[in-house]
Amino acid sequence: TGKVGTTGTGLKGATLPGTRITGTGEYKGYMVLMFYVKPEKDLIGKIVQRGDKVAVQQDMSVDYGDHITDHVHLALKVNNKKVNPSKEYIPYENIA
Repeated sequence: TGKVGTTGTGLKGATLPGTRITGTGEYKGYMVLMFYVKPEKDLIGKIVQRGDKVAVQQDMSVDYGDHITDHVHLALKVNNKKVNPSKEYIPYENIA
């Protein structure tokens, strides 16, 4: 579970904001940052569960023109330190 918020500005000064999910419960201390996706307005400040739709892809041509395709940047922090998600233990119990 986690609480939905925004990242403020985008990467490297881009105007497109992102979505932040701050872990709660057994995920306390974890934070997922997703850039170039806009959080669902009605979810900001609310707790979400695995499988919930939390954000919508933004049109990246706004900042970068037509030469780039839409995509998402993900970052994982544990206790406010960036970590490599492929090497960090994440409690996966009950994940189908």
